[in-house]
Amino acid sequence: MACFLAPAAEAVVTTVLQKKLDQKEKEAEHGSVEHIENTQSIQESTKPKHKISWSRKLKWLNTMLWGGSALLCVEHIWHGEVVPWPPFLTAMQTPSEIVPMLKEIALYGTTMAVVITGVWFGMTLIAERLAGKLDTEERAEQEV
Repeated sequence: MACFLAPAAEAVVTTVLQKKLDQKEKEAEHGSVEHIENTQSIQESTKPKHKISWSRKLKWLNTMLWGGSALLCVEHIWHGEVVPWPPFLTAMQTPSEIVPMLKEIALYGTTMAVVITGVWFGMTLIAERLAGKLDTEERAEQEV
């Protein structure tokens, strides 16, 4: 009925977080020029080149959550469970259908959001490991 609302709600929260993190990362990146010049040589030797920023990782999660929510919404429109007129959710037209709708959101929607987040977490771990391997290989090549 409306299970897509749980991943969509998570997507709203993570989108706001991603935008704020992106802004903070850009501010940190464009710090004072003098400070950057003084610490540039130290950072180049210790900072991994292929580090994946948190805003980028959250962008992946947002893409997965918004995409899944959109597909589920289309599927619910296809089956007539979501309509383009108020109250939009057909389950809300009669009070007896509201409780099953809320149970579906709580059970299926939350499960989908948790699974998507779990897949994203695994994906970020793999991406970090691959990025770390690239850094290790590049440092080994530079030492030779």
